[in-house]
Amino acid sequence: MRIANNTVDWILKAVAFLCCAATALIVAVRWNKLPDKIPTHFELNGEPNGFGGKKMLIVLLVVMVAITGLMYLSEMFPKMWNLPVKITDSNREFVYRTVKYFMEVETIIMITLLAGPIIAIVFSKTYPGWIIFIQLGVFTVAFIATMVFIAVKGRG
Repeated sequence: MRIANNTVDWILKAVAFLCCAATALIVAVRWNKLPDKIPTHFELNGEPNGFGGKKMLIVLLVVMVAITGLMYLSEMFPKMWNLPVKITDSNREFVYRTVKYFMEVETIIMITLLAGPIIAIVFSKTYPGWIIFIQLGVFTVAFIATMVFIAVKGRG
């Protein structure tokens, strides 16, 4: 069963696309102003502690787009998802729809995990590590909440 995209799906996909496109545009516009050696890793206090060539930004952009593409590709194959409930005719649509929303939101969170440091690098700013812990916390809470929600409400 394939879940058709509804208005919320298209809005979430548009947000993800715009985040990727905006990040790529920022890198493109600032590319010639970037030094050849840029920060590639940050300490928890936001100070850079690793450096590399500016072409690493292209690698990060490719990873961002690849993650987005793989997440949306995996949406097309709900039978492959590992879910906490048995899928039946009575719960299939509810469970698949819930997981689809979850995957779209998680895709946006993963994009921001990469976009934040990229933008900080491009503008020569520090990037506090605690931001990533908040993002990962939101990711984890959303995952657990979705699975509990499906386990409780999706038994059909």
